[in-house]
Amino acid sequence: MLTVDYLSRLSDRELLTVLHTERDSLTVTPAELALFARLEAIVDSGLLDLEPVLDEFGASAADVKNLLDAGITDTETTIGLLKEIGEHGIENALQLRHDLEFTRKFFALVEDAGEVFTRLAAFLQPTNQES
Repeated sequence: MLTVDYLSRLSDRELLTVLHTERDSLTVTPAELALFARLEAIVDSGLLDLEPVLDEFGASAADVKNLLDAGITDTETTIGLLKEIGEHGIENALQLRHDLEFTRKFFALVEDAGEVFTRLAAFLQPTNQES
């Protein structure tokens, strides 16, 4: 005889198998059939495999939705960007914004300095030819 304790220790796939073998086609109700179909669809979709991962990282379904909504173009690009951000020790959006702004200003300064040296070289070149 099946007990609640025994059934609670089974994996979702094992539980479905046991329930299908225990199901009596003469007494099964439409509600039971609907529940079987839904449980089967959930198990087949692999959604239940996400639960341990979400628990491990303390994430909720809303967190996953927000992360996917923030996707740049696709999940691979988003994952790549997040890994780069993490590897560079950036801990929050404000720090990222600050670092990007600093980098933009630095490159603008370098480009301006390069232009100064180019103009200075062009200015001095005719002088060098006259000597």
